Amino acid sequence: MINKVDKGMTSIELMFIIMLIVIFIHPLVNMMFSFTSILFVELIYMLFAIRNDILLRRMVSLNIVLVILIALMYTFFTSGVVVSDTVSNKQLKTFITTFSQYFNIFFPIVLFTRVNNFATLKQKKIIYIVFLLVYLLVSFLTLKEIAEHPRIAKMEMGQSEEANGATVGGYIFVISVPFLVVTCVFLLKYVRDRIMNLFFVLLISFFLYFLIKAQYSISFLAALIGLLSAVYLNSNKILRAILLLFFPILLLMIPIMLSYFVNVLDEGDTKLRMQELYVFFTTGDIGEDDLNARFQLYKMAIEAFLEKPISGNYHLNFNSHSTILEIFASNGILGGIVLLVLFVNSFKYIRYITGFTTAFTPLVWTFLFIAFTNPIHSSLPINMAMWFYSPLVYTLFMNGGYNTSLVSELDLESYENCTD
Repeated sequence: MINKVDKGMTSIELMFIIMLIVIFIHPLVNMMFSFTSILFVELIYMLFAIRNDILLRRMVSLNIVLVILIALMYTFFTSGVVVSDTVSNKQLKTFITTFSQYFNIFFPIVLFTRVNNFATLKQKKIIYIVFLLVYLLVSFLTLKEIAEHPRIAKMEMGQSEEANGATVGGYIFVISVPFLVVTCVFLLKYVRDRIMNLFFVLLISFFLYFLIKAQYSISFLAALIGLLSAVYLNSNKILRAILLLFFPILLLMIPIMLSYFVNVLDEGDTKLRMQELYVFFTTGDIGEDDLNARFQLYKMAIEAFLEKPISGNYHLNFNSHSTILEIFASNGILGGIVLLVLFVNSFKYIRYITGFTTAFTPLVWTFLFIAFTNPIHSSLPINMAMWFYSPLVYTLFMNGGYNTSLVSELDLESYENCTD
């Protein structure tokens, strides 16, 4: 296999990747393109990326098969609620829609592998800077709109009078922000440059503040889970023991912290949910608002799965608000296993390519929490941050950006052993 690293990627390919980053993250740019046009471009690029890379081709082939299985199960074994009953060619559109959603779970891995193997250090830095700038741009625009419309970050694009005339709307990218927090926390231990460490601390602080202002309490909790996991895994044995001893105390302090947040937060969804959590931890009552609604949906999904654990339910008349629970309820054990294999295989591949094992454990905990509480399969930004940004930043800062050797055909056996 010819090593093309010295030449780097062409300017056209670099601009193409930057374009995809903007489309994935910026809500207004994303809404300018149909999901089918994005899918078509992704498929063409993927064929280009795997043409001379046997290892990547093997990974892509396996994941494509898994995604096709998921799409087929949704198409023929459910009522196809992802598209309207009134449209023509419903089965075909159900297949394409579902395929697109789950295909975008692992497509960022293709981008990462391509960049990691072919991009020069300078090109990697350009991609990293653009990625971060786009996130910060949308975050600042969101905060600006929140100042005028407190609940705008919770609204879908163009579906709320409150969002009319807004610069940016439909802030689904917010649920990917916890992965940015976890990535920066992990790097604090390994990056020796004090200025960069200060930069990462500022990023962590800003994104946590942003999640609170955006009133995404689930994302804020996900960020804290990932943050605590990163701190624990990167501590020595003595500090881990102290943290484990402190954990019960931390649980007892949760009501106190929630009470503090309730008192200092402005009126809005986050304050309401903090109040619900406070009542839950102090009385066990889940209330009648958002927290109760979520628990009811999760309960209904679990009950639906238990009713038909093998074949799944042909029709669910509710949105479970959970990627993992939904596929088990809709498609039974087989669908759940296929989904889990898709994610587990993707994690193992990224770990193998980067060589970083502990780096991804906090991301796994963050991912599992969000996957149980949100429909992440339909969110482009969360997968972009999970499978592209995090490993790119790890290799850029921890390897000095110079770990650019291509994986040879001889490495296939070790990767297959890793994924068995």
